[in-house]
Amino acid sequence: MSRLKPWCLIVLMGLPATAQADAGSGYGPEGYEARKGERGEPMPLRQDPLKLRGHRAAAVGKGMTVLGTARIDPPREQGVSVEPVLASYRSGGVDHVIAAWHQIDFAPERDRLQLGAAVSHDSGASWQARVYAEVGNLGSIFFDPYAAADAQSGTLWAGALARPVLPAEAQRSPGLFLIEARGQGALSEARVIDREADDKTVMAFRREGNQTRLVIAGTRFVRWSDDLGVSFNRVANNAMALGEGTGYAPVLLPGQQLLLTGVRARLPPAPLVQQVASRSTDLSQGPAPATPIHVHNYTTLATLDQAVPGRFRMAPFGQTASASDGTLYHVYPEIVSGGNVDVLLLRSTDGGQTWSAPVTVNADQNARDQFHPALAVAPDGSVHVLYFDTRRSQQEDTSAVALLDVVHAVSRDGGNSFAETFLTGQPFEATNIAWRPFGSVDYFVGDYLALTATADAVYAAYPEFIGNQTALRVAKLANQSFAIGPGITGAWYDPNQSGHGLFLEVLPEQRLLAWWFTFDSQGRPAWLGGVGTISGNTALIEGAFTTQGGRWIPNFNPASVSNTRWGRLRFRFDSCTRGRVDFESVDPAYGSGFMDLTRLTLPAGLSCP
Repeated sequence: MSRLKPWCLIVLMGLPATAQADAGSGYGPEGYEARKGERGEPMPLRQDPLKLRGHRAAAVGKGMTVLGTARIDPPREQGVSVEPVLASYRSGGVDHVIAAWHQIDFAPERDRLQLGAAVSHDSGASWQARVYAEVGNLGSIFFDPYAAADAQSGTLWAGALARPVLPAEAQRSPGLFLIEARGQGALSEARVIDREADDKTVMAFRREGNQTRLVIAGTRFVRWSDDLGVSFNRVANNAMALGEGTGYAPVLLPGQQLLLTGVRARLPPAPLVQQVASRSTDLSQGPAPATPIHVHNYTTLATLDQAVPGRFRMAPFGQTASASDGTLYHVYPEIVSGGNVDVLLLRSTDGGQTWSAPVTVNADQNARDQFHPALAVAPDGSVHVLYFDTRRSQQEDTSAVALLDVVHAVSRDGGNSFAETFLTGQPFEATNIAWRPFGSVDYFVGDYLALTATADAVYAAYPEFIGNQTALRVAKLANQSFAIGPGITGAWYDPNQSGHGLFLEVLPEQRLLAWWFTFDSQGRPAWLGGVGTISGNTALIEGAFTTQGGRWIPNFNPASVSNTRWGRLRFRFDSCTRGRVDFESVDPAYGSGFMDLTRLTLPAGLSCP
């Protein structure tokens, strides 16, 4: 499922027409002026000394294990990488992940606003990155990336909006382009799919049997493809008129029904900000009119910006995701009692027609601010939320300084309670970004973060300050409550295939020794195995081998023993008594497949878990 990207265009309310025009020139694609971006030294701190404090543990349950992190954008002398999107699928025991982001490279005359993208075909162990600077004649100012994935066709998609640099063409409608990676392949060249686009574009995908649908929703249009992105149809977004709503997050429901959630700003004389939803059963007729699902307790977007420390714009928009059982979840930032901002979650069990009362995701009991939430639902139904957090900072809301952590929260009870994990060791000083593309804000931390989840792991993307660069980092978290420990040591077999099995031993430094005592295709005894690396509840032995050449004592000669590469073994354990081994041999006589595992023995002195 696509990472459901929120807002990049602020909706101005309660201003005279001339004031709206002036202020609006600093937002959305028209705000990316064809000039050098304003930058400067980080804001002085001596008048507002940094105040750090330790954070409390999550109020409920236990957070997830971080398996590792990686920087995925290309290193450079100066630049900013923000506003990531992620999408993923799992196939053959491996996660395939695509990331895209807004990449700004500083230059003397004009900053380069590009699309950065990267793919991983080995569950995040390595990434292949590419930067897109020109796409046809659409222009070279890229913004608002989007992404989606399909396991059956083995396709990862990403793309972005693009518009010209030249001032004379600055008001020309932006265009849309698409890139993809299939199978184990690298990222493709960019392909133009629409020369008349709109702002705040988000992508989603759904497969039902042999029917597929890829949707790209924006403020003015909804586009869809039923041939895996080869061609697209387009219809006007009737959910609400341009200027009254934006930040659409599409979710495809059973029967390829489309649910759009976004934000509607009702103008004076009664200014109001609402979370809204629109449902469509026939895309050719366009989305139906939107109905409110929640009314915010702030009446202007400026109020939200002023509710957190630091001078950067704050996205009021939420994200929506669907569980495999059809339950819908929606997260958004909200000003709560005491004036702080929290991340709240709504739930719907009737396809978005009605929604629950909000649940607070963050565990700081309204002590500080949390905002820019990203949302993903894993195949096991666990709900994952990512957000910026200021609880390790004591800056007032009026302060120019903002110390931001990135926090992941997980719920395994349908969104009723959450447990948190801090992904940042130290808070990120937002003023260090020092890039100001919009005239009315001092610096730009992006408008959103990114999450995607598979059956094995959750991937979170967020900015990180390194030297003179704002880099993009992806953290991989174990998406399971069980993790391989010493108690997995012992003998394992499949009761339906009694007569062969494996001996496993958990070694120091997260390593697993495995030997499979079995038979070859001719019925001769065969031993195969090796040592691999443990990651959460999985372990991979990349170079399993077989041995031959030995003889029974006293005729054993070590020099006669040779090891021959056999292939790959991948283990996954869901409990202390149940697991599975997937195998892929380089020898066609063994082929590939899997065997379910049940514990046979537990060595004396060990316990599990």
